[in-house]
Amino acid sequence: MINKSKSKTKAPAKKAGASNKSKAIKPKSKELKKPLMAKGVAVRVNSKPKDKQPGNPKSLIGNVLSTHDKYLPNKKNKNAIMKERRVAVVEQNKTGGLGVVKLTTQNTSNTTKIKDYRKGNGKDTFFKNFLETEDNEKKPIMVNDKFKTTDDKNKLKKSQINTIKQTLFDNIKQGSRNRVKKDELHKR
Repeated sequence: MINKSKSKTKAPAKKAGASNKSKAIKPKSKELKKPLMAKGVAVRVNSKPKDKQPGNPKSLIGNVLSTHDKYLPNKKNKNAIMKERRVAVVEQNKTGGLGVVKLTTQNTSNTTKIKDYRKGNGKDTFFKNFLETEDNEKKPIMVNDKFKTTDDKNKLKKSQINTIKQTLFDNIKQGSRNRVKKDELHKR
């Protein structure tokens, strides 16, 4: 048999009222704020959210912008140059360029009704079946003094945007032209 004996050494007894001050807590140094390593991957400390980083603009898809007809490509109807126009954002590239469709209350040819969306005056709203990616000066459409954002109450729902995209790119005769414009927008 193996003789297992317990060690008879005891830890020194603490004196009554004595505190453990011999183990002083070291203050954390500022050098500890270096990037942490987690499984071989560097992790950023206090990194900015993705929508605040430069080169990654906030998504504006679904927003309604306010502009004038004179800032949109307009080949005919020169009398309506001063009319204010609302446009809906349906595409966006990484640099902030936008693809928009014109909104109207008139049901004419080359327009499609937006289900469950009414303008402030209570009329049904339609969109024109043409994707616009450039302004009247052949520059990319961006939010600036020509194209201003409107209230969030005018914003389109995701289901409405998906319906507009499906109509623009698949269900109409201008679909191939719109797809080419969309591809050019994303290549910029």
